[in-house]
Amino acid sequence: MFYGDFQEKGKEEIELKDVSHEEFIELLYVIYPSYRPISMYTYRFIADLADRFQMKYAMDRVEEYLTRAWAVNTMQKLVVADEFRLDVLKMHCLQKYTSLKEIKALESLPEFKAFSHETKSAFCLRLLELIE
Repeated sequence: MFYGDFQEKGKEEIELKDVSHEEFIELLYVIYPSYRPISMYTYRFIADLADRFQMKYAMDRVEEYLTRAWAVNTMQKLVVADEFRLDVLKMHCLQKYTSLKEIKALESLPEFKAFSHETKSAFCLRLLELIE
């Protein structure tokens, strides 16, 4: 958006529509030297903005946070991993399921039904690991 061949390239000022001022400032704090840690209150909108503005560093930070976060449940983490294609986080979450019964119980959840084919395939592979 800022350096590619986009219409905004030559503008001195770029209007960011549909972006909260406070949330955008929080995103900038994540990527600039002042370093603001990601929290359970900020990870979701940071992921949305990092995806929208193609900020790989910020998305990597979200993935790192969610891999370590105990305050965010595994299903919420999987939803984010699926939506933003965070494979390390997805594999980390799948390892939390240690029985066939646990995975089978997920099938009826609306979140599970909304998962991509790739994430559902990853669940199938996890089931195969547990069977062996």
